[in-house]
Amino acid sequence: MTVLALFLALGGGCGSPAANTCPPTPSDPACPDAAPSFAQLVYPQVFQVSCVPCHSPGGQESKMPLTSYQQIAVRAGEIHSQVFLACAMPPPGAAQMLSDVQRQTLLDWLACGAPDN
Repeated sequence: MTVLALFLALGGGCGSPAANTCPPTPSDPACPDAAPSFAQLVYPQVFQVSCVPCHSPGGQESKMPLTSYQQIAVRAGEIHSQVFLACAMPPPGAAQMLSDVQRQTLLDWLACGAPDN
């Protein structure tokens, strides 16, 4: 069982106080025909915009940097859990919340196994 499938099986839905505003996530997301490109889409349009401001050197969460593929890939399951199950990231009130398009892009990329593409 993949890490993503395990988190989906255990989580089932948003469990934080932010759950009221957290869009539902499919219980078994499928990888689209073509995985979103990490280098061209996922990193610049999701991570760089909404995560890196805090998850980088000098940021509020600098102890958990998300500035490279390696740093992100090793935490793919945790990222899925925090964004889609706990609905804790980005935190409520963050300057850059994820749009529906950004959420879907990230979910599709994770469902495809978080490839370095």
